[in-house]
Amino acid sequence: MRGMGSPSGSAALTRAVLVSTDATAGTLFSPTIDPIEVPLSKEWGGLLPLRQRVPVACDPADPEKYWLIDPPSRTAPREGVPGVEAPRAAGAPPPGPAPIELQIPAPTVGDYLQLLSGGAPSRLAEVPKAPLLQAFALRIEQLSLHEHERIARLARTWVEPSLIDRIRAVGGGMEYFAWQLEAPLQRLPRGVDGWRVLVLDATYVALMRAMDADAEMPPDTPAVFRRLVKSIAKPPSSADIQAMLRPFVTVCGPIPTFDVPPIDEPEAPYAARDEIPVASPAAQADTSYNTAGHASPRPAAEAPARGAVTMPRARPRWWQRKSSPSIDRLTWDAAIERHNDVLQAYVAYETDPHLILAYPAILDVDVASTQDFHRRSAHASALRTDTGPHDSDHAQAFLEAVTAMQSAWAVAERFARRTGRDYLGAEEARGFSRAAGLLRHAESADGVEAENYRRTAAEIMRAHVVPRVSANAVRSLERVVRGELEASPPRRPRPSS
Repeated sequence: MRGMGSPSGSAALTRAVLVSTDATAGTLFSPTIDPIEVPLSKEWGGLLPLRQRVPVACDPADPEKYWLIDPPSRTAPREGVPGVEAPRAAGAPPPGPAPIELQIPAPTVGDYLQLLSGGAPSRLAEVPKAPLLQAFALRIEQLSLHEHERIARLARTWVEPSLIDRIRAVGGGMEYFAWQLEAPLQRLPRGVDGWRVLVLDATYVALMRAMDADAEMPPDTPAVFRRLVKSIAKPPSSADIQAMLRPFVTVCGPIPTFDVPPIDEPEAPYAARDEIPVASPAAQADTSYNTAGHASPRPAAEAPARGAVTMPRARPRWWQRKSSPSIDRLTWDAAIERHNDVLQAYVAYETDPHLILAYPAILDVDVASTQDFHRRSAHASALRTDTGPHDSDHAQAFLEAVTAMQSAWAVAERFARRTGRDYLGAEEARGFSRAAGLLRHAESADGVEAENYRRTAAEIMRAHVVPRVSANAVRSLERVVRGELEASPPRRPRPSS
């Protein structure tokens, strides 16, 4: 049983993580459930991004019985798409928690810490050294979209952008970042300015710095950098750490060993509390319904007196919110650049008629080296996405595919340049040569004479050239036959013969 609704009997259910391996299957696991392969629903299996970690509620005795906490949202939200949330108007309150979230609330950080202390494995993609940070990352993995938006809305009001800067700052223009949260945060919306994810990143960094920040650096961090950070980093104050943790604690519950009061101390349960969407104290006084449309169990805050000075709502400025790119992002961007270089080099051969007729092997799929290039190019293009890598494995796989594509391109181009038309049969080679000569004559002629040269070249190319080269190359030749050769110079030197 696999669905997006809510189970009828939920007493024995527990929270877990589902990672899709393809459109039909995935792996389900938790600290108390060993990884098990489970089928995905045909209705929404294809909507789950590959290898992305999503929270579910499942039956520990039969993990194939599971329910998604949130609907899949691989595509952009649109009206009328099953399982995809429709867009809300700007400023509208967030939707209330789903029934499954109310029935099966996520464990708190303390619950996860107790499991880890008993020897349970975290099964995180990146495992922090401190058990408390592992427990925090596990709770982030179980964040629902409702909880995530609640934290972001609270932080918009109660967290100054300068506080996040102080929490993440090392000194010398460097910043800490929560590399251990990259996998859990991939499925969560970033927001227009990245604020939603940045708040969770800074919350983790606040915990990390309150413990041992040096020990939680990535394993491949050079020792000299560790010593530099230790010498210049200024630890944030306890007040700053407490302020940074408050939105998370308000929505997700207390963090062991940290005495952090929730914002306005709501009385509802931590996992999915019924509280007024926080925008400002004044807004609280004017709002009597929570995000689910039920009366709030706590009294509204008093409105500020007329003429009282209120703190303006803090919004991060885009140049302050830009975080340092991750290793995965740098790897991905470098691979994208290399991929584009190869594609542009290939396009040069497809669009210059002189290169088409001089080096046909690069466009001839009957040539083994060209076949290998196209096969590796298709593999690299299949891994490329507009939104970046899903995880470290995806980034590395794309880089390896592009590297293989580059190597195949070098072999194919070298063969084409070395052989020219020699690999063709004698009659075909003469046809290519005659067509190239006629087009050169057409360029130096005009009027009727140029048209006659192009017409004769077209007849020869239909017989000998078109069957050998790609469809794009044929279109380029058709344009030059019609006298539409672009005046811009070719990207590569023209052959002399």
